[in-house]
Amino acid sequence: MADPTTSAQPVVLAGTDNWFVSSVGALVRGIKNVGDWIAGLSPAGASVYDTGWVTAGFTPQNGSTWGTAKIRRVGNTVTVYVVSLVTSSIAVATNGNCTNTPVMTVPSGFAPAGSQALSGVDTTLAGLAIGADGSIVVCMLLPPVTATTTTTQSWTLTFGGTYFLG
Repeated sequence: MADPTTSAQPVVLAGTDNWFVSSVGALVRGIKNVGDWIAGLSPAGASVYDTGWVTAGFTPQNGSTWGTAKIRRVGNTVTVYVVSLVTSSIAVATNGNCTNTPVMTVPSGFAPAGSQALSGVDTTLAGLAIGADGSIVVCMLLPPVTATTTTTQSWTLTFGGTYFLG
């Protein structure tokens, strides 16, 4: 503890000696500018820059089920990953074309402004897309090599992708 008889009196910054006050003000303005810049990287109305991995809120469509589904938004960039999605019966022509079949919807706030492609990363080559309504659809599947006519069956897929919201 300081001895009041030998301690120096604190110096009061006044006039042109207020460099400390102006430096703190500049620092605060700089922090606000960085915060505004980071907010500009996120979609309008977002409360966080990075959502972390989200596993709740996926909605099945057309009787599909899955083992694991997770999605994450960092700024305006979204990454989705789904393991062992089992579709209902989908008819696939010998050239791989099939009617766009919705299999799931992503949680609110993760849908892109327009359609974006996703990639099948399993032994079954698959073409998938996500639409502005958040629905993930199967667009193309590689039919069995021995197929000579349309193959109608349930498919198990693992897929993922990264897309932009804007």
